[in-house]
Amino acid sequence: QIKHSSTNQVWGARKASTAGTKHDPMMELWADWYTILQAKHVLHTHSDFSLSAIHWRQTDSKTLFGTKMEGSELVLDLIDEPWRRDEVMIPLVDREGDGLANCRDIDL
Repeated sequence: QIKHSSTNQVWGARKASTAGTKHDPMMELWADWYTILQAKHVLHTHSDFSLSAIHWRQTDSKTLFGTKMEGSELVLDLIDEPWRRDEVMIPLVDREGDGLANCRDIDL
């Protein structure tokens, strides 16, 4: 079962709660990915879904790991993305040649 966060619609094993309209779940997922891609700042829990859009665009972002105490104050526990911490991954938009080894040339 999949629940779309912004429309509160559910798809999957149970009857869809789409209020009489038919929605394409793949289109809803694409809309979520595109929204992340266009954002100026993103706080997110760890997922390859959000990381793919963030890494593609090099969006200012942090991964939320939970909360922690700083003195007597409860604050968000945020860390930088893996490629910023490790400096291993070249942003997808900057890759050329061998950096695109897993991509195929496509004539559009």
